[in-house]
Amino acid sequence: MRRYSREQKHVFDALFVLLLFFIFLLCALSVVVIGSSVYNRVTTNMNEHFTNKTAISYIVEKVRQNDVNGGLELVEIEDIYVLQIRQSGEDQDYLTLIYVYNGQLMELFVGADNLLPLAAGEPIMDVNLLQLEQRKEGLFSITITDEHGNTDRVLLSERSVR
Repeated sequence: MRRYSREQKHVFDALFVLLLFFIFLLCALSVVVIGSSVYNRVTTNMNEHFTNKTAISYIVEKVRQNDVNGGLELVEIEDIYVLQIRQSGEDQDYLTLIYVYNGQLMELFVGADNLLPLAAGEPIMDVNLLQLEQRKEGLFSITITDEHGNTDRVLLSERSVR
Protein backbone atom coordinates (compact mmCIF):
# COMPACT_ATOMS: atom_id res chain seq x y z
CA MET A 1 0.00 0.00 0.00
CA ARG A 2 1.04 3.41 -0.78
CA ARG A 3 0.84 6.12 1.79
CA TYR A 4 0.40 9.78 1.03
CA SER A 5 2.50 12.19 2.92
CA ARG A 6 1.05 15.12 4.74
CA GLU A 7 2.31 17.53 2.08
CA GLN A 8 0.48 15.71 -0.68
CA LYS A 9 -2.76 15.84 1.30
CA HIS A 10 -2.35 19.60 1.72
CA VAL A 11 -1.85 20.00 -2.04
CA PHE A 12 -5.10 18.14 -2.71
CA ASP A 13 -6.87 20.25 -0.07
CA ALA A 14 -5.53 23.45 -1.65
CA LEU A 15 -6.57 22.31 -5.14
CA PHE A 16 -10.04 21.46 -3.85
CA VAL A 17 -10.39 24.91 -2.26
CA LEU A 18 -9.19 26.58 -5.50
CA LEU A 19 -11.67 24.50 -7.51
CA LEU A 20 -14.53 25.60 -5.21
CA PHE A 21 -13.40 29.22 -5.49
CA PHE A 22 -13.42 29.08 -9.31
CA ILE A 23 -16.86 27.45 -9.33
CA PHE A 24 -18.13 30.23 -7.03
CA LEU A 25 -16.49 32.85 -9.25
CA LEU A 26 -18.10 31.34 -12.37
CA CYS A 27 -21.54 31.33 -10.70
CA ALA A 28 -21.13 34.93 -9.53
CA LEU A 29 -20.12 36.09 -13.04
CA SER A 30 -23.10 34.22 -14.52
CA VAL A 31 -25.49 36.01 -12.15
CA VAL A 32 -23.96 39.39 -13.01
CA VAL A 33 -24.18 38.76 -16.78
CA ILE A 34 -27.78 37.55 -16.56
CA GLY A 35 -28.72 40.48 -14.28
CA SER A 36 -27.20 43.04 -16.63
CA SER A 37 -29.04 41.49 -19.57
CA VAL A 38 -32.37 41.67 -17.75
CA TYR A 39 -31.66 45.25 -16.64
CA ASN A 40 -30.83 46.21 -20.24
CA ARG A 41 -34.10 44.77 -21.56
CA VAL A 42 -36.19 46.43 -18.84
CA THR A 43 -34.64 49.89 -19.31
CA THR A 44 -34.95 49.65 -23.10
CA ASN A 45 -38.61 48.71 -22.78
CA MET A 46 -39.28 51.51 -20.29
CA ASN A 47 -37.56 54.09 -22.50
CA GLU A 48 -39.52 52.99 -25.55
CA HIS A 49 -42.86 53.38 -23.78
CA PHE A 50 -41.97 56.49 -21.77
CA THR A 51 -42.77 58.92 -24.58
CA ASN A 52 -46.23 57.54 -25.30
CA LYS A 53 -47.27 57.23 -21.68
CA THR A 54 -46.03 60.73 -20.89
CA ALA A 55 -47.73 62.27 -23.93
CA ILE A 56 -51.05 60.57 -23.16
CA SER A 57 -50.83 61.60 -19.50
CA TYR A 58 -50.10 65.17 -20.57
CA ILE A 59 -53.15 65.33 -22.86
CA VAL A 60 -55.45 63.68 -20.31
CA GLU A 61 -54.32 66.09 -17.59
CA LYS A 62 -54.87 69.11 -19.86
CA VAL A 63 -58.40 67.94 -20.58
CA ARG A 64 -59.12 67.24 -16.90
CA GLN A 65 -57.85 70.69 -15.87
CA ASN A 66 -60.13 72.44 -18.35
CA ASP A 67 -63.16 70.15 -18.37
CA VAL A 68 -66.16 72.42 -18.89
CA ASN A 69 -69.33 71.56 -20.76
CA GLY A 70 -68.66 71.77 -24.49
CA GLY A 71 -65.08 72.93 -24.01
CA LEU A 72 -63.44 70.01 -25.81
CA GLU A 73 -63.60 69.75 -29.59
CA LEU A 74 -61.73 68.23 -32.54
CA VAL A 75 -61.05 70.73 -35.30
CA GLU A 76 -59.00 70.74 -38.47
CA ILE A 77 -56.52 73.60 -38.85
CA GLU A 78 -53.94 73.74 -41.66
CA ASP A 79 -54.89 70.15 -42.65
CA ILE A 80 -53.98 68.91 -39.15
CA TYR A 81 -56.47 67.51 -36.66
CA VAL A 82 -56.21 69.47 -33.43
CA LEU A 83 -57.61 68.89 -29.97
CA GLN A 84 -59.12 72.24 -29.05
CA ILE A 85 -59.84 73.08 -25.42
CA ARG A 86 -61.93 76.22 -24.91
CA GLN A 87 -61.57 78.24 -21.70
CA SER A 88 -63.63 81.25 -20.74
CA GLY A 89 -61.73 84.26 -19.50
CA GLU A 90 -62.94 87.51 -17.99
CA ASP A 91 -62.64 89.50 -21.22
CA GLN A 92 -62.56 86.79 -23.91
CA ASP A 93 -62.40 83.05 -24.60
CA TYR A 94 -59.05 81.31 -24.92
CA LEU A 95 -58.10 78.18 -26.82
CA THR A 96 -55.50 75.57 -25.99
CA LEU A 97 -54.64 73.59 -29.10
CA ILE A 98 -52.84 70.25 -28.82
CA TYR A 99 -51.51 68.64 -32.00
CA VAL A 100 -48.49 67.04 -33.68
CA TYR A 101 -46.45 69.26 -35.97
CA ASN A 102 -43.16 68.18 -37.60
CA GLY A 103 -42.76 65.19 -35.28
CA GLN A 104 -43.40 67.19 -32.11
CA LEU A 105 -46.36 67.18 -29.77
CA MET A 106 -47.22 70.86 -29.63
CA GLU A 107 -49.38 73.16 -27.53
CA LEU A 108 -50.60 76.56 -28.60
CA PHE A 109 -52.46 78.86 -26.20
CA VAL A 110 -54.23 81.72 -27.99
CA GLY A 111 -57.19 84.02 -27.72
CA ALA A 112 -60.21 82.63 -29.55
CA ASP A 113 -60.20 85.67 -31.86
CA ASN A 114 -56.42 85.67 -32.50
CA LEU A 115 -55.61 82.32 -34.05
CA LEU A 116 -51.89 81.92 -34.83
CA PRO A 117 -50.29 79.48 -37.27
CA LEU A 118 -49.66 76.02 -35.79
CA ALA A 119 -45.90 76.49 -36.23
CA ALA A 120 -46.07 79.06 -33.41
CA GLY A 121 -46.92 76.39 -30.81
CA GLU A 122 -44.61 75.25 -28.01
CA PRO A 123 -43.00 71.84 -28.57
CA ILE A 124 -43.69 69.44 -25.71
CA MET A 125 -41.96 66.21 -26.80
CA ASP A 126 -41.12 64.04 -29.80
CA VAL A 127 -44.15 62.11 -31.08
CA ASN A 128 -44.48 60.51 -34.48
CA LEU A 129 -48.26 60.43 -34.84
CA LEU A 130 -51.31 61.66 -32.91
CA GLN A 131 -54.69 60.27 -33.96
CA LEU A 132 -57.77 61.95 -32.57
CA GLU A 133 -61.27 60.58 -32.97
CA GLN A 134 -64.57 61.59 -31.44
CA ARG A 135 -66.51 58.37 -30.82
CA LYS A 136 -69.64 60.12 -29.60
CA GLU A 137 -70.49 63.30 -27.74
CA GLY A 138 -68.03 63.70 -24.90
CA LEU A 139 -66.01 60.54 -25.74
CA PHE A 140 -62.67 60.84 -27.52
CA SER A 141 -60.12 58.27 -28.62
CA ILE A 142 -56.50 59.46 -28.49
CA THR A 143 -53.80 57.28 -30.06
CA ILE A 144 -50.11 58.16 -29.94
CA THR A 145 -47.34 56.46 -31.92
CA ASP A 146 -43.68 57.12 -31.20
CA GLU A 147 -40.65 56.94 -33.52
CA HIS A 148 -40.17 53.23 -32.63
CA GLY A 149 -43.68 52.37 -33.81
CA ASN A 150 -45.01 51.79 -30.27
CA THR A 151 -48.66 52.76 -29.99
CA ASP A 152 -50.74 53.63 -26.94
CA ARG A 153 -54.41 54.53 -26.88
CA VAL A 154 -56.73 56.05 -24.32
CA LEU A 155 -60.46 56.68 -24.35
CA LEU A 156 -61.13 60.02 -22.77
CA SER A 157 -64.53 61.12 -21.55
CA GLU A 158 -65.47 64.66 -20.76
CA ARG A 159 -66.80 64.54 -17.22
CA SER A 160 -68.78 67.74 -17.62
CA VAL A 161 -70.91 66.35 -20.49
CA ARG A 162 -74.14 64.80 -19.26
